[in-house]
Amino acid sequence: MVQTFTDRHFTTYKDFIFNSAGIRFSESKRQQLETKIRKAMHRVGIESFDDYFTALSKTQNEDVFQQFINIITTNTTEFFREKEHFQYLIKNINTMLQSNIRILRNREIRVWCAASSSGQEPVSIAMTLKQCLPRDVMLNMLATDINSEVLSKAMRGQYLRSDCQAIPSEYRTKYVRDLDAEKVQISADILSCINYRKFNLMTPFPFKKQFDIIFCRNVMIYFPDTVQRELIRKFDACLIPGGYLFVGHTESLLNKKSTFVSVAPSVYTR
Repeated sequence: MVQTFTDRHFTTYKDFIFNSAGIRFSESKRQQLETKIRKAMHRVGIESFDDYFTALSKTQNEDVFQQFINIITTNTTEFFREKEHFQYLIKNINTMLQSNIRILRNREIRVWCAASSSGQEPVSIAMTLKQCLPRDVMLNMLATDINSEVLSKAMRGQYLRSDCQAIPSEYRTKYVRDLDAEKVQISADILSCINYRKFNLMTPFPFKKQFDIIFCRNVMIYFPDTVQRELIRKFDACLIPGGYLFVGHTESLLNKKSTFVSVAPSVYTR
């Protein structure tokens, strides 16, 4: 017998998701949430919403929690999405280097892609920077996501050829090779620059060194204003003065107290 997803269940689960991952499910997304929960329950063979929540909320049940997170999170991504940001990097890389002497002094640029999904975004960033940075400046990129399944795909660096149409031809020639009629492989030259790690943006940021560039695009739209403000504060703390923060085109730091200054649509400097 199929158990009814009651108001109590909806409140219990949406509050748990918000407190653990910062994601808000409104009443309008109730059916979507129920469908995702039922899918997660089916995966582990539990039929009761109450029993599943008990398993989910136990701290020792990390596997159940991670599987749940993998199912409920949204992972829309593509290569060179919002291409204006990559054009901005190319046009302004010299200004970035001049305003941040640490990069040329250490011959290293530190980049964080804070919601990497299955890797299309960090790969796009890496290809762009590899093309426009001085040859003797090493790219060191951290790419994180809360979803372990998409991270596994990102680490492999294999994609459908049909998903790679947005990769500029000069980049594709240099950094992509065909595996077969359907799949391609991103080159080791690009993948070796990217360190993929599982990370929950709701937890304290543990970074000992600051970043020169942070990409956190199309993520904050899923968070309420209070969480957005806290994220911006934490990005502020881990970005070097003169560093750059890229957010999604539908996102803004307007009316959110910070030290960031807008330099282009959805591009900010600290």
